[in-house]
Formats: sequence, C-alpha cells, structure tokens
Amino acid sequence: MIKGNFHTHTCFCDGADTPETMAERALMEGFTVFGFSGHSYVPFDNCCMSPSRTEAYILEVRRLKDVYDGRLQILLGTEQDYFSIIDRTPYDYVIGSVHYLPVGEGYAAVDDTAEKAIRATREFFGGDPYRFVRAYYELVARLFERVDADIIGHIDLVTKFQEREPYFDTGCDAYRRCWQEAVEALLPYRKPFEINTGAMSRGMRRTPYPSPEILRFIRERGGSIVINSDAHSADGIGVGREEAVALARACGFCSQLIPDGQGGLTEAPLII
Repeated sequence: MIKGNFHTHTCFCDGADTPETMAERALMEGFTVFGFSGHSYVPFDNCCMSPSRTEAYILEVRRLKDVYDGRLQILLGTEQDYFSIIDRTPYDYVIGSVHYLPVGEGYAAVDDTAEKAIRATREFFGGDPYRFVRAYYELVARLFERVDADIIGHIDLVTKFQEREPYFDTGCDAYRRCWQEAVEALLPYRKPFEINTGAMSRGMRRTPYPSPEILRFIRERGGSIVINSDAHSADGIGVGREEAVALARACGFCSQLIPDGQGGLTEAPLII
C-alpha cells in the first residue's frame, strides 16, 4: 500500500526544518513515499530558494534518497510558481502554483496575509474583491502556458483566509464562475488537483482546500486529485490528512494520482 505526501517545504526555502528531519517524521508516521517541493526561485520572492540554495537543496535530497533507500522512497520535487522559470531536468515532479498577481510595477501576494490581499484589492482592483479573485483564477487557468506541472497546487489558494477573515462571498455566482472557468481550462491536461491541508497546520483554516463544491465539480468532469500536506515543518506533515481523505471520499473520489518517481503519475489508494 502506498502512503505518499509530495508537498513539503524545508529550511532551504520558507520551511522550519531540515529535509532529514522531515524525512524522519514521514517515516515515523508510516509514509512509504515522501516528496520534497522547495519553492523555485522567483526574483521578487523572499520565501523561495535562491539559485545557490537550489543547488544545495538538490544535492541534499539526492543524498537522502540513498540514506533512506529501502525504508522510504524519497522524491525530489519543486513547487514552481507561475512567475518562476526553471530547468525541470533534475526533478522527479513539479507542483505548479500561482502565488502572485502582477500589479502596477510589482506583484501582490495572494496568500501572505488577509490584510495585504485586501490592501492590494483596494489599491489595484478598485476595491472590488471579485476583480482580484478573477485576476487570480485567470492566471491559474493559464498555468500550463508557463509551468510543466505534474500536480496543480492549491487551486483556490485565494480562499486561504476566508474562514477567519472573509473578504468576499465564496458562494456567489461571481466567484463560482471564476473557479469553474479555471478548472475547465486545466482539466484537459489530465493532471491531479491538490487537496491541500497546509493552512490547517498553520492555524488559518479548519478544513482542507479546495472546497467540496470545487472538488465535486472536478470529479463530475473526470478530474483527479492528490492529497498533500504543504507542510512547512515536521509537525505539519500529518496534520489534516484524515479530514482530507474523508473530504475526497465524500466528493466521490476513490483513489488519487501520485508521482511515480519516474516522471509519470500512478493511481494509488486514499490512505490515512
């Protein structure tokens, strides 16, 4: 039985722990395959890996592949932002994500804080949160124009703060049209949409994202999912996994698509 997790961040980017500390925890929690996905370099982002840190990260994860051989399958991945350009040759898989919107002469983070998202909405989108949201989903819809992704990362990241500091209505038609158009644009690429528990481990949400409505929409149209922790510390690796598996099953999914370590994807069971 394959128990995997493929979205993790270490001290090489904005995570707290070393890759080896993360791998040890994954082994303790019964994972059989564990992927690292450090943030790829973006010039204006201080949370990502610099070019030199990227080289060191690749070497360290390759070392851990040997250290854990026979006990835990280690995969070398990266989370590539829409505004990042990388050579994907070294990587076993790539998570494609959108974290920023181009505004004025710079960029506004979608997931830094609710206050910053609201400020960007006020300064660059006329105070209309649905213009902000539409700009985000328009980039998500175009993800594969820029990123050769194996996994579609946290598609509704723009809702990260909605449980604690809501600033738009996720149930209204204006919002629904935005994500539906993005999902429809991504489905033909036949890559799994991530169920992400990272905001749960960092105390920002009580539930995983995407929402049940989005997941059912994906399922009804023949899409697939993968469950990931987006952990930024060893303590976050297993947080929310039971809830994520229950959510996937409730939305009609019986399995997930996971990286196979050979550049492809393989079907695997939903395991807590």
